[in-house]
Amino acid sequence: MVLRHRDLPKGQINFDVESGIVTVRGQVDNAYQIATIEKAVLKVPGVSGVENLLHVSGTPAPNKAEARENIS
Repeated sequence: MVLRHRDLPKGQINFDVESGIVTVRGQVDNAYQIATIEKAVLKVPGVSGVENLLHVSGTPAPNKAEARENIS
């Protein structure tokens, strides 16, 4: 199970699945958690891809206008 790891934040991450693609949204403590969650989701049987919209506390979510404006 993806969120059984004790170091991952509970109740701060949302998952949506459509046609084998998992969209992950939420706020975590650090970039390591973002990578760990994405890798764990990709190991779930039936998952063919991940749209990772996780972000670190204090930074805008990647799907928000503020984050898109800061990409150069």
